[in-house]
Amino acid sequence: MVLAGVGHVRGGLGIPRRAAQRGAKPHVTIIPVMLGEDQPTLDQLLDDPEADYLWVMAAEEALLPPLGVELGT
Repeated sequence: MVLAGVGHVRGGLGIPRRAAQRGAKPHVTIIPVMLGEDQPTLDQLLDDPEADYLWVMAAEEALLPPLGVELGT
């Protein structure tokens, strides 16, 4: 496990790409995202995810999506 800043893993660049070049496969990336007035919406984040998983946080509980898993078509 490697803990790094978002800029080092966003979009599969930086550490994930270098690790893959050195044979460290498979790997997944997780980045934290904050929902709020000045932030992208969850739908916008999911349209073009910058990681394999998003760790979603919000300043207000009302901004969080309902718990559960939504399966795409």
